[in-house]
Amino acid sequence: MYQIPLYSENWNFFKYRKILINEGLNLDLLTSIYYRPFDNRFTYYHRILRRMQEKVLKNLLLENLGLLAMRQVASGDDQYTHFIVCTHIVDNRSCFSNRGRPSVFPLYIYPDTENQQTNLFEEKKPNLSPNFLKAIKEKLGYIPTPENIFYSSRQSY
Repeated sequence: MYQIPLYSENWNFFKYRKILINEGLNLDLLTSIYYRPFDNRFTYYHRILRRMQEKVLKNLLLENLGLLAMRQVASGDDQYTHFIVCTHIVDNRSCFSNRGRPSVFPLYIYPDTENQQTNLFEEKKPNLSPNFLKAIKEKLGYIPTPENIFYSSRQSY
């Protein structure tokens, strides 16, 4: 039998189970998840169940690309060694090992429409720093689309 604690400082099983029962099943919260390499599954993406990752992963619930970067901590090397592209949310153990969690970098950041008042006309924004875009413009004379930057693995900017 699994010895899963039903209550801790950060988690109260009975409280959260009651919330989920009262809200009922929402089929809109069923979404594809990148579970392991070449293994996509489905998950129930509710704020209670995915609360720690919500700020970043909510951007992958809509049309987007994401870059996963993983360090293999056991090697003693502090460099990122594994990179994967995804199109939807990811499991925190989605890389090749269980030696840490991948960092997730969505290509676009969507406006937060739940927790704050936002401009109705605000759209997704590229998740690229102004300094990075400035350096690209200086080298190329223009700024390519975010997708062209994302797919350009052979060019050096």
